[in-house]
Amino acid sequence: MRLYIAIQLSHEIKKQVKNVQEIFKREGVTGNYTPAANLHMTLAFLEEFNDHCTVLAAMKDAKLYPFTITMNKIGRFGVLWWLGIEENDELAALVLRLRLQLKRARIPYDRYKFRPYITFLNKARNADKDKLSSIIIQPTSMQVKRITLMQSISKNNGIIYTEIGSVSAQPQPPYIDI
Repeated sequence: MRLYIAIQLSHEIKKQVKNVQEIFKREGVTGNYTPAANLHMTLAFLEEFNDHCTVLAAMKDAKLYPFTITMNKIGRFGVLWWLGIEENDELAALVLRLRLQLKRARIPYDRYKFRPYITFLNKARNADKDKLSSIIIQPTSMQVKRITLMQSISKNNGIIYTEIGSVSAQPQPPYIDI
């Protein structure tokens, strides 16, 4: 199974992503636009692995606490366009804890440096990179209260993502000043 761990996006963030996609379409950019139902932010991509119960246990052991993320920038990797998340210590700490638990459980995952972004367009064609890179993004925030384990299946008409399970946030531990 092709699995990944992700943050599912709020309605408000998905709406902003759709607004950016509409701007690109008006500018004549073609390519594979990510459908709203598939929009997410990947925290860890797992290599072929079939034991979703072990993955869910590792996710739970990573201890998710509620925090806020803000989408506020646009960028690209070649023909792939994305909307980025503002630097966030709580998100970075979650990813570190998550990857530590995956490693402890001997779950194979990609070791790429984590970059918090949302892919909204792949295989872009007719894109004026300078003009489109300067689009101003309306900062949009959401509270992260859950992470999901997703399965990715390639079909003739695109990729289908299915939620396998999720882990909800625990109450924030008390702050102790020592």
